[in-house]
Amino acid sequence: MGSAATYLTLGVLDQAESLATQALGINESIGGANEILGIVFQSQSNPDKAIECYQKELNVNPQASNSLLNVGLLLLQKGGYSESNFNNSRIYAMR
Repeated sequence: MGSAATYLTLGVLDQAESLATQALGINESIGGANEILGIVFQSQSNPDKAIECYQKELNVNPQASNSLLNVGLLLLQKGGYSESNFNNSRIYAMR
């Protein structure tokens, strides 16, 4: 996942997406891959796909704080206050 994260940091989203997708094709439970895809889709203004990826990441790693924060933000932006509030309570529980 290091290469996908590097490409993400460099802003080469298509390469980050490709490498994260390849990693998930090998191992669906690999940590970080869905979060990278979520960031890619969020950057491409595709909130529904981003939320889906963040939720998959949270199924693999319930402590993925970036995924929790990002999905909460996206839900709030979409008007899903009650769902966003639920996410916030999960974040506070991680302390």
